[in-house]
Amino acid sequence: MNTLLQNYTVTAAVPKAYFLPARQKGRVRLIEYVTRDYTQASRPAITKKAYVYLPYGYDASDTATRYDTLFYMHGWTGIGGELFTVGGGFIKNMLDAMIEKGDIKPLIVVAATFDNENEPQDFARSVEELSVFHNDFRDALLPFIDSHFNTNASRNSRAFSGFSLGAVTAWYEFCYNNDLIKYFLPLSGDCWIMGTYGGRYRPKETADRLEQIIREKRYAASDYEIYAAVGTRDPIRDQVNNQLTEMLAHRTFSGGNVRYAVKEGGRHDYEAIAEYLYNALPLYFVVPGKSSIRLSISATLESPGLNCYYAV
Repeated sequence: MNTLLQNYTVTAAVPKAYFLPARQKGRVRLIEYVTRDYTQASRPAITKKAYVYLPYGYDASDTATRYDTLFYMHGWTGIGGELFTVGGGFIKNMLDAMIEKGDIKPLIVVAATFDNENEPQDFARSVEELSVFHNDFRDALLPFIDSHFNTNASRNSRAFSGFSLGAVTAWYEFCYNNDLIKYFLPLSGDCWIMGTYGGRYRPKETADRLEQIIREKRYAASDYEIYAAVGTRDPIRDQVNNQLTEMLAHRTFSGGNVRYAVKEGGRHDYEAIAEYLYNALPLYFVVPGKSSIRLSISATLESPGLNCYYAV
């Protein structure tokens, strides 16, 4: 079996009961932190918002109990915190259920925004803001979270995920902040380090650049993990498929730590996001003594045959 098929997986559906309110409910807090507008040369000080999910049982006074952290970035026209409220909060319910049922260990989830005002912007402005968010993360957001919450403040205890333009943001985090984050979960979005829509139009150059980053850091396969996901009916599939197919042809990414996950019939929506997170989180937030295997191996990888490439 070739490397691509070894790393290609099909996601399992989320049990419907997971979308119902759990008995043990986590809570969400709005935070405001001081950062800078990195889109301006002068980098003026600004205040931004983020939303923090604290699992059931979290006690701020219990500093001996520490939690791993998942950072999540929304897509274009989205806002920070919508991960917990969209569709009546069904994804928050899912997180509660996964923790309550022991699918994942309790964790902190930070739903951030690349937008300075936490409001929908036009496409060009959003791309401008997300391309420099890695500075915000390193200099402001991460230090704030680690100093205000009981986190396991280490690289091996952090993951960064995002959807659509949030996935593009996650790839930038991989490029610039891989010394701070070990796990990367880009959902329905490609890497633009070599230019906009780089995964679709410049997949080899993109994979080569990502490989160069890994080699410069002298990372082994055990030093980082990537879970890239997309749906078979997602208009973004070409972008993701082209890039991941090329990446998995590189020996550097063939160590089993780069997964290409596909949702059969999956579209560009929150239903797909829920399924990706349901399948991915048990791989990286493992309950001690419990297996992290959930994904199934697919024997075929069909061409998506899509022409639409507009990233939203």
